[in-house]
Amino acid sequence: MDLPKIYDTISACTQNRKFAHAAFSGTEIIGQQRVDALLRLSTIRSIQEGYRDIFSLHLFSAAQMAGMNTQNAMDLCKDINSSFNAPLPNCKIEQYLSTAAKKQYKFRTQRIIDDLDITAEELSSIGLKQNPNRDSNRARNARNAEKKRNRDRTIMRLHLSGFSPSSIAEKVGHAYNTIRKVVETYKDSFSQLFTFKELRYIFRQRIRKVFSALKADFQNMKHNILCSYLTSLGMQCTSMSIYASTDSFSRNADVRAGPPEQNFISPSTKSTLLRIDLLRMFSYS
Repeated sequence: MDLPKIYDTISACTQNRKFAHAAFSGTEIIGQQRVDALLRLSTIRSIQEGYRDIFSLHLFSAAQMAGMNTQNAMDLCKDINSSFNAPLPNCKIEQYLSTAAKKQYKFRTQRIIDDLDITAEELSSIGLKQNPNRDSNRARNARNAEKKRNRDRTIMRLHLSGFSPSSIAEKVGHAYNTIRKVVETYKDSFSQLFTFKELRYIFRQRIRKVFSALKADFQNMKHNILCSYLTSLGMQCTSMSIYASTDSFSRNADVRAGPPEQNFISPSTKSTLLRIDLLRMFSYS
């Protein structure tokens, strides 16, 4: 069969001019081209059982893309269905296309070709062009991915530094739930965002921050701790043995080791030596 010659004798949509629609937008133009291509396909090829429902679906979706309202697109499908050798009942057509009428599907050209098993010869005859496989938004997707990665790195760096999710949300300007989602995603896979050297630096900075905070708190509480500790030790000193031991207090008193009778220190002297040791210790901190 010489398909190009047969196609030359077919006038597109000659039997369905009442369904003609003037297309303006790019989507409507593509939809009208698909409607014309499918009508030509139904003329040069007999739509057999197993293809009638899927053919009606693609024709209906293409008609919607072309700007036809639901009723006109449904009437077009019923009209073409009646030309099949074994047409489907109209109630079946309406039932099958009820979801498509609500969803308004926009199928890819490759999906139409695969569903209807359109050959390369038929493609050239009906004028349906196959889109090349390419990602026109590759550069934009790469930029968005890099931007998202930088955002996640900032969030996780603050999280590893000890900031709470609410504090991180305020600093980076994102929602609280976004912060929680990022932390949940990378909590067990830090290596996806940071190198070992970066992680070591982050943890070192956090340790330094913790020690600095502890030191500042200790400096603020030093006098209170000293007074409480001296009071506690003073109470213990009254109940301690009157014999000096070999601890730091006897060393500060410059008492030489010998029999207990020779190392006698009064409780008041021990209390004074304790205060001197504690003052010296806190002065070095």
